[in-house]
Amino acid sequence: MNRHAPINDRIDAMENEIARLRDRAWRWRIGAIVLASTFALSWAAPINATRARGELVVGDSKTGQEVHIVPSGIVFREHGKDRLRIEVTPDFSGVTGYASTGAVNWGLGTNDAGSALRIFSLKDNNLRLELTDNLLDAGSGLRLYDTNGKPRATLYTERRGEMGLELTDADRQPRIDIYAKADGESVFKASDSDAKAVAEFSILSEADAMFRHTGVVPDADAPDRLVPMLYMLDPSGRRAMKLTVEE
Repeated sequence: MNRHAPINDRIDAMENEIARLRDRAWRWRIGAIVLASTFALSWAAPINATRARGELVVGDSKTGQEVHIVPSGIVFREHGKDRLRIEVTPDFSGVTGYASTGAVNWGLGTNDAGSALRIFSLKDNNLRLELTDNLLDAGSGLRLYDTNGKPRATLYTERRGEMGLELTDADRQPRIDIYAKADGESVFKASDSDAKAVAEFSILSEADAMFRHTGVVPDADAPDRLVPMLYMLDPSGRRAMKLTVEE
């Protein structure tokens, strides 16, 4: 026992020294983290957490930039004006971009009605473009707006089972309508704002063409082949049509 006593003492001393070094290294590591965190926060971004509002704010006083974290999303601000908003609510989720003036520039979002991308004018904040899977009564499509925010052109896919393009005037009245149906029918139609003067060239089923021309509902057994049709209506109500039917 005596022969091994010095070795055991040295082992105990070494273990004590290792433990002391570990404890010192741990204290230095914690101190360095706290120091670095304090320096970073004091240099870059003060943090303000408000439990009553459920909001965390990280800001940089030098640039005026702030990040607001709330339960419904994240808001990026610059000099007190929103620049980007990411939000999720029970009825809506999406991303909204803002110009430097704080006006809405674009938005991408979805709700129970569908999803849409909207782009707004930087000059007057009017809606200029809308791309959505749920255009009003037209299925998915693209709609363009003029400088006054009025719809002027619509490319649609599912209006009465057809796909087409509609151009409107400043009063939102259809002026040019071009569409094609899945069964091969196609129409090019032009009219004035009151729809009193109409010119139409189309490829229709024979039954539909005759119904437009005479107003008579054809028999159920009538042929239903596609025929070209030219239909014109002047403001007085008179009409002229040339119908070509191949034998």
